Amino acid sequence: MTISQRVSGCQRIRGWFLSHVCAGPAVGPRGSAVLVALLVLWGQISSAAVIFDNQGETTSGSQVVDSGSVNGWWGQAFSTTALDDVVTEVSLSMLNTDPTTTFSVDIYSSVAGQTLNEPGSLLQSIYSGTPGTFFGPFVIDQLNVPLSPSTEYFMVIAPTVGAVSWSYTGAVAGLNAESVDQGSTWSSDTFQPFQMKVVAVPEPGTITLLAAGLVAGGIAIRRRR
Repeated sequence: MTISQRVSGCQRIRGWFLSHVCAGPAVGPRGSAVLVALLVLWGQISSAAVIFDNQGETTSGSQVVDSGSVNGWWGQAFSTTALDDVVTEVSLSMLNTDPTTTFSVDIYSSVAGQTLNEPGSLLQSIYSGTPGTFFGPFVIDQLNVPLSPSTEYFMVIAPTVGAVSWSYTGAVAGLNAESVDQGSTWSSDTFQPFQMKVVAVPEPGTITLLAAGLVAGGIAIRRRR
């Protein structure tokens, strides 16, 4: 199911609820409270949510990310929420002046390191290619990457040819990691967080369960009128 199909389905169910349940005779204070709670919860679950975003903060510098042993690969930690666990879009504040630079953007699991969490296994590569020169943000959309809810992950930039620059903000310390051997080993630190935005939506099963509950609750309220 695409994101547009998911949103369209949510809008149809919400329309049915409003026209069949909210229309007509008053449902009473208790029924009104139930309706409001259900619609608020529905709005939260059926829409996309930004689960990580510091691109609006002031940039304090940038880190060179390359394929060699000098600067290496870099990753920034982020976490899913209890509801939003399917990543649909990623935006990275990056700069690339070399048209031959080739890199991938990968999502890694987070595992316990010697002192801090660090990237574990490669879960999915969400971009791989030679995009040419650009001055961020570098946006990767139309994604459908299912992750576990309320779980930490790392977004990793991994060049294989050349180098890119990834900006960071000094406002709040964040967890990030460096690998100078192309992902074989990692070193984590609470360095200034790299700038990026991650957008996610609920897993389709979550929406299906809520839709069923919304319809059932609406029918029950109508029968009590």
